[in-house]
Amino acid sequence: MKYLIDNIRMNTIYSLVLLFSMACSNNNVGIHQLYGTYGYNKENYIDTIQLLKDSSYIHTHQTTKGTIYRNEGTWKFDSKLREVVFDDFIFYNEQGGDVPGFWIPKVKNIENEIRLIYASEENLYYRKLK
Repeated sequence: MKYLIDNIRMNTIYSLVLLFSMACSNNNVGIHQLYGTYGYNKENYIDTIQLLKDSSYIHTHQTTKGTIYRNEGTWKFDSKLREVVFDDFIFYNEQGGDVPGFWIPKVKNIENEIRLIYASEENLYYRKLK
């Protein structure tokens, strides 16, 4: 019985420490910090997103052959879920783009660098440039 009580106490302490560290993390991002230009972090890949104050965005992709694709749409920020919701977003490749749709990346503040996460398991993201 003593072992069970000690185990419950340790789990409670661990949970409180974890909650406190999450509450104190610098991952909180306000909407005013999101405005600006973001660049994709993959080498030799020219892909930018501009988040404008009027809730519109401009997405530009340049292929290795120099072809430039561009689309525009609207965005909104969900501060509770720390996500940006892009409407009419198009992902591009060398051949062009797919059909417009919703893209909902997580927003992270890592070492004072704001990132829109594309694929966390592959460490791919758009980082704020300015």
